[in-house]
Amino acid sequence: MAVLETFLLYGSLAGFGWLVALTLYYALLRRRRAVVSMMASFGVAVVVTVWTAAVFLAVAGITHHVYGSPSMSWATLFNIVVAAYVVSVAELTVFFVVNQWSVRRLVGRYREKTDDDLTRVLSERVDVESLAEGFDIGKVEVLVVDAAGANAHTMVLARPSLFSPKLGREVLVVKKPLVEMLEDDELEAVLAHEFAHIEEMDTRFRPYFEVLAYVYSFDPFVRRACRYVRQLQEYGADRRAVFETGNPEALARALVKVAEYEKKAGKMFEVKERAERLTEMAGARETETAETRSMTADG
Repeated sequence: MAVLETFLLYGSLAGFGWLVALTLYYALLRRRRAVVSMMASFGVAVVVTVWTAAVFLAVAGITHHVYGSPSMSWATLFNIVVAAYVVSVAELTVFFVVNQWSVRRLVGRYREKTDDDLTRVLSERVDVESLAEGFDIGKVEVLVVDAAGANAHTMVLARPSLFSPKLGREVLVVKKPLVEMLEDDELEAVLAHEFAHIEEMDTRFRPYFEVLAYVYSFDPFVRRACRYVRQLQEYGADRRAVFETGNPEALARALVKVAEYEKKAGKMFEVKERAERLTEMAGARETETAETRSMTADG
């Protein structure tokens, strides 16, 4: 057992060191949101370890009180903390494996539902390839599917590699109602928003935080960390999309339309706040444009 514990401990520490190196690599790439997400992941992992250790300590205390074993010493405490750390790593690994299993099944179903006619319509309305070239994302598989729901979302098919910071490839799913209900500029803004998520690697961290927020909903730190990361991702993707398209009003209109269609305006993540921010951005851009024209005219 001691050999197994030692193997698991050093294996977990090696994995932790690799994640630290990956965080530094993201920093060199200036993927700010990815760096923040990684740091938040470490914080959440610590909280998970603390809760696991607390449960183990409670069980050890009860068994010691009832049976007189194990002895409550510093060595016992150290072993409990090590065991809690290893179990926490295993727990997070299970989250990842289950998520990838569900993602791969979902992508398979979406590929079966791909609508060629709808794909052609999308390509005629929005130059997806040219839009993607404005982002540092490489090749992205875009699936336009005949499925319920007016939304577009990105999923990651993980391919772990010690030498690749990408850790997989993205699949962007665009659903039929979204293509039908949005205007061309609104559709372009939504796609730009999703490409921005891919560029900053947001989709690699979102499932992880969503599961943890659900499982550890009783812990205020975990809830706040997950909410902060989500807010950082959404607002950042909005800004990046606006920078690329130059049309904040289109993204704001698209957000409101999707919320109204889905009838989740009250539940969808800060739709109202995001739309208001985009409207303010549009006003600021108009003011800046007017001032520039005025200065040009005076010159």
